[in-house]
Amino acid sequence: MQVLKINRFPKMVVLQKERAKVLGFDEEKARIIGYAQAKKYAIFKNASRKSKKRIVIKSFSKDIAPTSSNLQEKSREIKEFRLVLNPQGLPIVGKQVISKRDYNIYMSRFNEREIKALERWAKSVLEKANERDLKVESRFFNNIWKIHRDDEIYLE
Repeated sequence: MQVLKINRFPKMVVLQKERAKVLGFDEEKARIIGYAQAKKYAIFKNASRKSKKRIVIKSFSKDIAPTSSNLQEKSREIKEFRLVLNPQGLPIVGKQVISKRDYNIYMSRFNEREIKALERWAKSVLEKANERDLKVESRFFNNIWKIHRDDEIYLE
């Protein structure tokens, strides 16, 4: 079998998409959630680096991050993913509304065989996961993502 050389971002997109499907979201919403989650994690990862970007991202996120007291009044949230939604029900990440178009544009860089390999990997990871790890974002990150983010993906 051939190993697919792929970085962590597309792995996160597909793993989060498959996680959303396991938690009951339909395919279209799962794709949107998968891309939004990967983008959110990328922002947090970059924010944790000691640079000028950190200052920009911190002030940037203050503009969109609702406090717990006004979250229910001004917006909705997908609790399992800690994603704030706009009035149309689409996630907002870094002041950008994430849609199925964003997912499609990003994933268009991969061929069908590569996408199937990623999906196969994600499903195999998630079938071993317990429900609590799937429902709680911090547990998902620590008990699933960190363990499997550097797994090799095999093409059939």
